[in-house]
Amino acid sequence: MFTRDLHIIEARPVLDFPEASTPIEDFHHQVLRPLLKMQNELLLRQFAAWLREHKQSLAGKTVEAQRMLIEDACKTHNRLRAQAFGLISGVMTLPEYDFYLANQRELHKRITSMWSKRLFDEKGALLQALS
Repeated sequence: MFTRDLHIIEARPVLDFPEASTPIEDFHHQVLRPLLKMQNELLLRQFAAWLREHKQSLAGKTVEAQRMLIEDACKTHNRLRAQAFGLISGVMTLPEYDFYLANQRELHKRITSMWSKRLFDEKGALLQALS
């Protein structure tokens, strides 16, 4: 294993996860969840920058409107999505990245879902990043 890969794995948080029944689910729990947790602060700041750039705000919106804004941005704004995917895939090991490339369509759906949920769940930290 390459030195870079060892450093990446050592830097990841250790999480408990359920048994996986497919390789995609295994990748979801073993790789994606820890990477989103590890990159959380960057993903929050990235989304806060996007909100500022697009003159969007979560303040004063209902909880449902906040959720819709976050989900819509994560699903439809290609530059924002590409940046988030880069923040996540950039800290994968080479074998993980190869698996990611081979299963990109399904993994992008999973990443988008986890990412938007994480942003919504951490609205307080997101609002703090905006100030």
